[in-house]
Amino acid sequence: MPAKAKRTLQDENGDKPDDTPSKRLKTEKSIIVETQPENGVESPAQMDQPLVPGDVDDEEEEQPIEVAPVPVLDDLYLDTVNRSMLEFDFEKVCSVTMSNLNVYGCLVCGKYFSGRGKSTPAYAHSLDQDHHVYINLQTFKVYILPENYEVKSAALDDIKFVVNPTFTKEQVSRIDKDNEEKYTLTNDKYLPGISSSTHY
Repeated sequence: MPAKAKRTLQDENGDKPDDTPSKRLKTEKSIIVETQPENGVESPAQMDQPLVPGDVDDEEEEQPIEVAPVPVLDDLYLDTVNRSMLEFDFEKVCSVTMSNLNVYGCLVCGKYFSGRGKSTPAYAHSLDQDHHVYINLQTFKVYILPENYEVKSAALDDIKFVVNPTFTKEQVSRIDKDNEEKYTLTNDKYLPGISSSTHY
């Protein structure tokens, strides 16, 4: 058998290292020192579990999901509004107590009732006749009874305008010159300045 060749190591300068025990010990210590991480931080290869880029950032950036509040159904009962029954030229007094304080107009039958509390004619009318949509004839706010909450819907803006029609000076100056046909709440055509007779 051929003799085993003796393996020799060379240092960085190409010189053969010294095989004495003291020299070999110094060389092993220097290798250990060089493999220690700087600032005491281990590299990903030295950790038990590999560090996946983005894991820490993803955990910090995760936020709880915000649930949107349940929207209020403003259009509830609005399909019961009967525009053909509405007439706001009458004196704004309660049809039961004849009071002119805190008067509401029923947008289903067109009658006027006072109050919104449980002991008021408007509250009783909402239960007896199943009419739920009322407009305050002073503040022009619309409420649902007997639930007693305000409705904020643009679908009722035309009714609010008819309850309290307002015009600018320019519109008033053109009222006898405007021949364009307009539309009522029931989509009937009319000429501005000509009022129809009320049927009793």
